[in-house]
Formats: sequence, C-alpha cells, structure tokens
Amino acid sequence: MKNKNKLIIYPLGYFILSLIGFGILNLFGIQYDDLRIHYYGIPMMIVMGFYVWRVNLRSFGFTSRDLIPSKSFLTLNWLPFLAILMVTTSVIEALVTNHQPLRVLSIGLLTFLIGFSEEGLFRRFLIKEGLKEYPPLVVFLYSSFLFALVHMANIAGGLDPTSAFIQCIYALPFGLLAAFLYMETKNIAALIFWHMSVDFSVFLGEIGIFYTGIIFGKLMDILLFVVTILLLLQRGKDFFNNK
Repeated sequence: MKNKNKLIIYPLGYFILSLIGFGILNLFGIQYDDLRIHYYGIPMMIVMGFYVWRVNLRSFGFTSRDLIPSKSFLTLNWLPFLAILMVTTSVIEALVTNHQPLRVLSIGLLTFLIGFSEEGLFRRFLIKEGLKEYPPLVVFLYSSFLFALVHMANIAGGLDPTSAFIQCIYALPFGLLAAFLYMETKNIAALIFWHMSVDFSVFLGEIGIFYTGIIFGKLMDILLFVVTILLLLQRGKDFFNNK
C-alpha cells in the first residue's frame, strides 16, 4: 500500500472502529455520556490501541529516553511523571475519602488508552509519515483537523450531532497544539501522557472534586505553557537568523 493511501485509509479505519465500538456500547444501553463508560469503554479502547500499535508497526518511539528528564529543567519529559502522579494521588485520595477508588483507577486506565491511541495515530503516525509526502504546514493542519473530526464518531454513542460538532470545535485547539509540540520535539510519550491527563481531569470532574488531581493538572498546564512559549521563541529566533 502506498504511503499516501495509508494517510487516508488508516484514519478512516480508526473512525470506523470508533463507530462500531460506540455503536455496540449504545446497543447495550451505555451511551457516550453514561458514567458506566468509565468501565465498559476500556475493552473498546484496548481494541483501538491495538489497531494503532499495528498501524505504527510496533515501533512507537517509546524509549527510556522519553521518560528521563533531559539536562534542561523545563522539558516535556516531565509530563509522564506528573500524569502518573496525578492518577496515583487521585486514587489514594479516593481511597482515603471512600470516593469510588476503583472508578478513579479505571478512568486512569481508560484515559491512558485514549491518549495512546489518539496520539499514536494522529500525531506519531500521521505526522511522521505525512512529512515524507507533504509540506510541514499541510501535515500540521491535516493531523489537527482529522483529530477534531474523529469526534463525530461519538454520534454512534448517542451524542446528538450538534454536541458532537461542538466537541470537534473544542478538540481542534488541542490538536493544533499537540501537532506543534510533536513536530518540534518528536516526544510521543509526553503527548500520550498529557492527553491522558486532560481526559482524566474531565472524567474525574464527572464524579467529584479531587484536589490532588487539580494540583497536578495545574502543574502540567504551567509546564506545558512555559515549554510551548520557549519553543515558539526558539522557532522565531531560528526564522530571523535564517533571513
């Protein structure tokens, strides 16, 4: 299969799998906004994760180097550590307060699988392979807009089309930032765990307030903001130096 065809067929396959997965859950009375999806969505995301793993031909670029902070203090390599601490401390808080610790743990697993699948496909695969065929700006926009559009599959889970479209709009800025960060750093591990932490915060908020989750979420936001600004400044500096 030609590389250009893969850039269309594999995301389409992911979209179809999403439709099937949400459709099956909906068939059993578990809609997209049903809290039971925190548990029953896991098998679906395992299938999606396996699909993305196969698409990436077992090579995810997920090495020890991704998890060991570099000599620079301000680096995306801290994101996996902070995300893991976010989930761990939230589970501990849930145990102490007797507030659904198993559900919190399942949300952690579910959101990791979501981060693995979506970043693995829309960032690692589409950008890495897309750059072999098209200019960076085209790949950047293609990855970001496809990531946003895939959320329309949530209609199969019972979400009305208007709400699904609004979700696509909200997902677009995330996709643009994630695409920029991947193209600048190639650090897929950091993006997987960042994606996980964002969804974890959203799902956690559906069942209550977890202060440890909020604290680590804010720390990740601050780190991401600072690193993004530094990357933009570096890109601006490179641009003017090359003029």
